Amino acid sequence: MAIHLLLDEKVGTLTPKQAELLIVARDDSERLQRIIEDLLDLSRMESGKVKMKIALGNPRSLAMEAVEAFRRDAQDRGLLLTVNVHEDMPYVRADQEQIKHVLSNLLSNALTYTSPGGSVTVSAVADDDVVRFSVSDTGKGIPGPYVCQVFEKFVRVPGEDGEKGAGLGLAIVKEIVEAHGGSVSVKSEEGKGSTFTFSLLRADVKVTEE
Repeated sequence: MAIHLLLDEKVGTLTPKQAELLIVARDDSERLQRIIEDLLDLSRMESGKVKMKIALGNPRSLAMEAVEAFRRDAQDRGLLLTVNVHEDMPYVRADQEQIKHVLSNLLSNALTYTSPGGSVTVSAVADDDVVRFSVSDTGKGIPGPYVCQVFEKFVRVPGEDGEKGAGLGLAIVKEIVEAHGGSVSVKSEEGKGSTFTFSLLRADVKVTEE
């Protein structure tokens, strides 16, 4: 708040150099705040303190709502953003806000690491007891040695922009999906793109309590 007040010149006029330094301080403090929030979210997920509000979810509606939030960003980046989810897809059991967080994280990553002229696609297919959602891109892909590590905490792939975060986003995605009884995976080829896939239980399949 103090930095924003200074930048708004509420307490006096700034020189160009002072304003430049304050902008750097503001951006760094906001990044630290995001990291702290991610750490708190991850800690709550791992401790089981996050109470899931499980309800019936329409896969197409979940995908469309997540994608709409990124339409302008995709357009500004010169990317094609599409949804390939049939309207008659079986409903899933999900905390819709948490799953929106999962899709948003995957979409944000896909858009960030895909060059202009590329594409990002959200799709879903129904299996016997789950619906599998996928976020695919034609971006730069993940180097082979790191594909199996991307869901671990604090893992950052070499060459990624350090300003994007602390390597916690995909760890949170994994915790959320597994808390739903699903699984998450990735297939990627360097220079050709990545596909992140996660599963959610179908609502029309009886859940066996152990």
